Amino acid sequence: MVRADLHVHSDFSDSSLSIAQTLARAEQAGLTHLSLVDHDTVAGTSQASQLALLTTIQIIPGIEISARDRNTGKKVHILGYAYQTPASNLTTLCQPTLQRRTRKTLNQVDILIQAGFPLTRQAVLDKAGPTGTVYKQHIMAALIDQGITDSVYSDLYRTLFKGAGICAGDIEYVDVQDAIAAVRADGGIPVLAHPGQSKVWDSIPGYARDGLLGIELNHPDHDSSDYGRIQDLADQFDFLLTGGSDYHADYGTGPDIGQVLAPGETLLQMQLILNRQP
Repeated sequence: MVRADLHVHSDFSDSSLSIAQTLARAEQAGLTHLSLVDHDTVAGTSQASQLALLTTIQIIPGIEISARDRNTGKKVHILGYAYQTPASNLTTLCQPTLQRRTRKTLNQVDILIQAGFPLTRQAVLDKAGPTGTVYKQHIMAALIDQGITDSVYSDLYRTLFKGAGICAGDIEYVDVQDAIAAVRADGGIPVLAHPGQSKVWDSIPGYARDGLLGIELNHPDHDSSDYGRIQDLADQFDFLLTGGSDYHADYGTGPDIGQVLAPGETLLQMQLILNRQP
């Protein structure tokens, strides 16, 4: 029986577990297929594919692109599946995002140091994974080490990074149309991530015209009304339906890996789409 979790992160972005550790947990969860959709990077794809050969799990190349809809100003995440390596279009598009993210996070570290928090840049950099990209979660992990808080998404996180917090603010993201185009240019399938979270319902017909081929159905943030709207959109635009746990290990608050799965027909439909791609 197919058990596919197509929304999982590793320490190539903002999870606390390495790819090897993530694969081990995926095996324990009885998964047959896994997609590591690390934020704005395909750097872990080769390692994941090689390590998976030592397991019973099949890897589907994946990425989660941080984008913004210029018309609405909303942040939109585009998942890209089954792209062809080396995925040069995705790398070219996303590399500046990673650089902006690290600069922003290190600036936040400096703000916290000035505010009296017992942090150093090196302590936060030491938390980063193989790409060297630094996230807010790495700041919080360093603060946990100092005994300042006991979890990543504590009240302190919301105080510092949300609303009027001293570290609030976001970076510039790529345009959603460019994200869709880059996935398609590398032979992959662009899928809208967790629309129930981003609330971009009115924009989805436009994304379909731009080349979107799928939409994430099963996600921890979705409720019954989201499922109904997603199914209606899938029927209207013949979207591929996907799903997964959005697992970040200790850097997340959602379900464990394998507790939210893609629909049973997803992989077959994905292959049919790939077969008819030019």
